[in-house]
Amino acid sequence: MVKKLRYYARFIVVSLLLNKIDLVKELIQELYHYVEEYVNVYEADDDEEWRLVISEVTAFMEVRCDSLNLAISRTENLRTSL
Repeated sequence: MVKKLRYYARFIVVSLLLNKIDLVKELIQELYHYVEEYVNVYEADDDEEWRLVISEVTAFMEVRCDSLNLAISRTENLRTSL
């Protein structure tokens, strides 16, 4: 199960690098469910670490989306001012 969690974490990073925002959102939800399953079935001690991974990826996504929205609005402002 840990291999599956690691795979999802790596896949999320690659998807982030490729700007596959919608895919990343889906993968985060899937990873969350797999982490919950992992914790419940195996009574894992590293559950906080996996939850931290999800938290950090989610925070990164929020910042990334905010910066993309800011760049888009700046571009639109430049177009209207010309």
